[in-house]
Amino acid sequence: MVVSGERSEQEIAATAALADLDAALQADGYRLDVTETSPDRFEIQVRASAEACDDCLVPKDVMSDIVTRALQRAGVHPVGLALVYPVDAHS
Repeated sequence: MVVSGERSEQEIAATAALADLDAALQADGYRLDVTETSPDRFEIQVRASAEACDDCLVPKDVMSDIVTRALQRAGVHPVGLALVYPVDAHS
């Protein structure tokens, strides 16, 4: 996971909540970037490396459910969540 600048407690908690998912994604050539865009609103970017396994990434709606459940289990309840997939970043 890439982290930069000042981070709120919620952003730190969200990053920690998604650490296991990030580690699993890294095995397939992906990583998660977590940014709190405003209070209780997060952007989660799934970034692909050049070696990323195209067939290994679950559909976006499934990933959204996985991310939401992981955050909720950690006590992070975002008001808004934007999930950006590698193909979204290029459109």
